[in-house]
Amino acid sequence: MPRASAYLKRFIPSLAPVSHMERLRASLGALIGILLTGFVGYSFD
Repeated sequence: MPRASAYLKRFIPSLAPVSHMERLRASLGALIGILLTGFVGYSFD
């Protein structure tokens, strides 16, 4: 079983070295995109 877990761990990407500000900016951009999509979907309903 240890060989299988070592094999599967190769598919998990390593963490990218980004700052907290970059993570916050990406999160806010995703939130705005989700809200905009929801608003457009709601307005055409």
